[in-house]
Amino acid sequence: MLSIAMFVKDEAAHIERCLKSVQKVSSEIIVVDTGSTDNTVELAKKYTNKIYHKEWVDDFALHRNYSFKHCTQKWILQIDADEELIFDDTKAFEDFMVMLKVADETKDLNAIVLPLRDWDDKKQLVRSEFDAVRIFRNGTTVWKRRIHNEPMYDGDTAVFRTAFLKHYGYNLTDEQKEKKAQRTIRLLELSIKEDPTDYNSLFYLSQAYGMYKDDPDMVLHYAEKYVAHKKDIEPKFFMSTIYHSAASINIFKKDYDEAQRWILAGLQHDNCSLDLLYDMIQVGIRIENPQVLANAAAKFVAVFENFTKYRNQKVGQFVFHYNLNSYAQALYYLSLSYLENGVVTHQKLQSLLHKLDPERKEKIKNLLDEAIGKIKLKDLINEPSIIVTPNISGNATKAVVDNFNKSLRSARRS
Repeated sequence: MLSIAMFVKDEAAHIERCLKSVQKVSSEIIVVDTGSTDNTVELAKKYTNKIYHKEWVDDFALHRNYSFKHCTQKWILQIDADEELIFDDTKAFEDFMVMLKVADETKDLNAIVLPLRDWDDKKQLVRSEFDAVRIFRNGTTVWKRRIHNEPMYDGDTAVFRTAFLKHYGYNLTDEQKEKKAQRTIRLLELSIKEDPTDYNSLFYLSQAYGMYKDDPDMVLHYAEKYVAHKKDIEPKFFMSTIYHSAASINIFKKDYDEAQRWILAGLQHDNCSLDLLYDMIQVGIRIENPQVLANAAAKFVAVFENFTKYRNQKVGQFVFHYNLNSYAQALYYLSLSYLENGVVTHQKLQSLLHKLDPERKEKIKNLLDEAIGKIKLKDLINEPSIIVTPNISGNATKAVVDNFNKSLRSARRS
């Protein structure tokens, strides 16, 4: 039922890991080689005999469409060589196969979203997460745009979260980073030259100058240009991400007023953005404003612990701070604010007691002493059973068919 489609060039370092991860979900793997000079093709032949050759031109969509033309199954999973399809357990794999059957029987459903997680080998953590449309009903989809290409299709989209794609593409040497920067920026600029209404390329240029060039001024330059066209590109506007990028740069530059301007503007579009709330925590720390810090930390914790609900409302957005490190930092500052508020409140109460009538004063004092005696703060803080860590593994908590059907949303594309 499922074809795997990919195009490659000099991917010997990654391709076997990728193909091993998908071979159990499909009997058809389509590999289009665009001019490899290493042993990429020889390695691919160990997993498929459907290898095609096409000379590279500066157009990712063209090669993506070419790979799709060779697929014969009802559904196509698009994957890159530096990615890996991962299931948490056997149950997740079984859910995936059930999902394909349900999808095939669902009228007007033409695309399925999988989480994509950018993996940092050096730090051994997920750098960001993005809901990527990667599974398509065969014959319904055409790719467009030279780089950061986009699938165009009619019909509905569903979200499936018991499997995810792990992306290794940002573990680059300095030389590889510079090479990728030159190619990416050149193609994005060419896309804008060819189509001045290609506003999404402004977003990706902002990201590219931050990711590859460490150029904060250019990040802000293209962020401003992108936001200026937000009304022209909604609902595909990468709202929280672009505001987060600009806020982060201004925090780095110690321009905290400007950082707050970007954060507040972004929260108007998405008041449940983990990234923007995390940025506000950082601002609160640096301007030494406990109220800003406490409010941002409290909201971050609330959103984090209910993120599964929020993320299905914001499909298609990047997320950089859905991880336990960020969650722990927010909990730390929230704990400090609660303890500090408790101490201040207790001091206010103590200063007031002498003004009360003797009976009321004695009653409050006895109740307060009793409560403090029961708290045993040290034991409470060190009690692990009170800590509930949210599940961020991606496992489904309900029957796969119910989850899948509930995730259906209208995503009409022109």
